[in-house]
Amino acid sequence: MGRDKKTECQVFDGERIVLAIPSRRRGIYVRIRTVAVICFLIIAAVYVCARNGVLDNWTLLGRSDDSEQSGGDRHEITKAVDSESDTEGAEESIDTETHSEETHESSRIESEGIIEEEAEASDVIDVDLSRAEKGDGYIVNYTGLSIDTEGIFEIGFFGGKQNYSEHPTVMILHTHTSEGYYDLCADEPLHTVTKSVVAVGERIAYILNDNGVPTVHCTVIHDGEGDPYENAAETIRAMLDIFPTVEYIIDLHRLSEYDDLGRAVRTESALGSAQVRLTVSSEGILTRDSLALAMLLRSKLNRGDRRLCLPVVFTDSEYNSTATPYYLKLDVGAVGNSTQEAIAAGELFAEALIELLKK
Repeated sequence: MGRDKKTECQVFDGERIVLAIPSRRRGIYVRIRTVAVICFLIIAAVYVCARNGVLDNWTLLGRSDDSEQSGGDRHEITKAVDSESDTEGAEESIDTETHSEETHESSRIESEGIIEEEAEASDVIDVDLSRAEKGDGYIVNYTGLSIDTEGIFEIGFFGGKQNYSEHPTVMILHTHTSEGYYDLCADEPLHTVTKSVVAVGERIAYILNDNGVPTVHCTVIHDGEGDPYENAAETIRAMLDIFPTVEYIIDLHRLSEYDDLGRAVRTESALGSAQVRLTVSSEGILTRDSLALAMLLRSKLNRGDRRLCLPVVFTDSEYNSTATPYYLKLDVGAVGNSTQEAIAAGELFAEALIELLKK
């Protein structure tokens, strides 16, 4: 067969005759097939990257590099105004660094008043509910009583002892034992010690006991069946029969706050912990002294602009305030806080309480 002959030839494989391709043409076909395979692989890779957003990241990086080369620290997009709608042909500059194109809806939250906060779309919204700028004497008074907050601060708190015996003086319990925090999974028991208000109570009790304030922590579930406060009252009576030396009851809860868009409220102090709120009943045994204790605790928690404590709530609701001389309803964190943020707030509350009880 001649060198320049390009016709196909026949090859005998022993049983049949098949078409064969000259070696030169076969080499060309091999190269074409290789190139086709490589192109297919490249297209497939580009498709996969596009589906996974990799190309978007490259695009953003490329824009960032261009802006750095131009010496601009701020990315601005100039939007031309349509000449038919604006005869002056003005241009509108939109600052994308401050996200001025994004619309933020104001959320209104009712927790002793209305607080407006702007936030991006999310299922959690961060809110400072401390109202610390209103001063230590600011309280939320739901009763018809006139409160002399300055006089309360001047007289101070009469409770507290220099020395404590080994018998419990403080009792921590949870009327709503199943209240959990944002990181509580749906398939976990609501009263799990590690992810609910019980975990916060356990940490506070440990710190109080470790610093010489004998404390008992009750983890009985009260919000299973029946009225939680009635169930808690029964537990308190039983506990006081065992520990008659208890003078202070801390009923530890968690704020259940959502905004109008259904977002869970996350409270945050200046220290990064959750925030706390104290509630005092006007039906308690030592109302003035209990209110003084709560207000002084808020003052200590908010010192140095730490913004840890919300305004004290003074209410006609009795709760179980007549069981012991001092009864405080304590909310630690909100539904949008993590358990660790709530525990951190509980630790700070325990330190402030120790200062007052061991003054």
